[in-house]
Amino acid sequence: MNKQRGFTLVELMIVIIIIGILAAIAVPKFMGMQLNAHAARIISDYAMFRTALFRYYAESGEFPRDRYPGGTVPELVEYLPDGFKYNLQPELDVRYDWENWESGGSPWYPWTGTILGLSVTTRDRALVNAIDGLYAGDFHYTLGNNYTFVILAVPDN
Repeated sequence: MNKQRGFTLVELMIVIIIIGILAAIAVPKFMGMQLNAHAARIISDYAMFRTALFRYYAESGEFPRDRYPGGTVPELVEYLPDGFKYNLQPELDVRYDWENWESGGSPWYPWTGTILGLSVTTRDRALVNAIDGLYAGDFHYTLGNNYTFVILAVPDN
């Protein structure tokens, strides 16, 4: 008798289906982990920025003026690590935006609830949700595509 060894079509189909099911489970988990890693990086950048900001304030007695999304805050360059990026493209669709919304003792945009903050300017709602889920402090929508880490809130009257 001449027996050939190999797999039948049914066996191959079962293996392919099992691999497909495992991939369908693993890929979304990987994407979620990647999103959380990006969110953690942004939270870490905020912590560095906040520390630099308060060091600058302790030495100068004032906060830097407002900047535009992706714009470097020149007053903080010496307080931040070399290579700190305000514009995270092409890695992420994110720009940091230093907000100093105080003028003459009153906030420019009181409805935002923020006087001083670091905004994350992005259209990626999933990233915003990941940040909001990981960060325990005050982080909320302010204006346009800005979601702001609040450093100093508008006082309740």
